[in-house]
Amino acid sequence: MFNYDVGIGGQENPHNKGARENIYPLPDNRTLFIEQFTDELPSEPKMEYNCSKIEEVFAHYQPKLFINLLDEQGQTIAEQFQYKNLGDFHPVQLIKRSVFLQTLEESKENYESFKSSLLKNRVLQAILADPELKEAYLTVIDSIIEELEASQAA
Repeated sequence: MFNYDVGIGGQENPHNKGARENIYPLPDNRTLFIEQFTDELPSEPKMEYNCSKIEEVFAHYQPKLFINLLDEQGQTIAEQFQYKNLGDFHPVQLIKRSVFLQTLEESKENYESFKSSLLKNRVLQAILADPELKEAYLTVIDSIIEELEASQAA
C-alpha cells in the first residue's frame, strides 16, 4: 500500500524528504469517524496535495451515498445523500434533504405533542384509570377512526 514514513506527529513530505508536516493528535473530547460515504468501490489510495481545506476535499471527492430506508409498512424507500461539508452529517441537515425523513420527523413531533397533551389532561387520565371508562373511550376512538377511513375512501 503506502510506503510513506508515517509516525506520530508528522508525515514525510515526498517533495522534501527531510521536512515533516505537523499532525496534531485529536483532543480527548473529539471522535474521528472514518467511513466510505460513496457506493463506488475504492480506487487505489493516492495522496491528494491540492486540498488545503476540508471544503476542497468535499468538492474534490463529492461523496454521495444511496441508502435504502424502510417505512412503516416495510416498503423500501431509496434515498441519496450528498455531502458538501461537515455540517451535512448533522441529523437536522440529513432530515432537511430527505422527504421521507421529514415525514418521520413530523410524525415524531406529532406523537410527542400528543403524549405531552395526554400527560397534562387530568380528565383523560381519570378516564384511562377506570377500566370501564377506558373501554368506552377506546370504543369511541375506534368508531371515529372508522368514520375517518370511510370518508377518505369515498
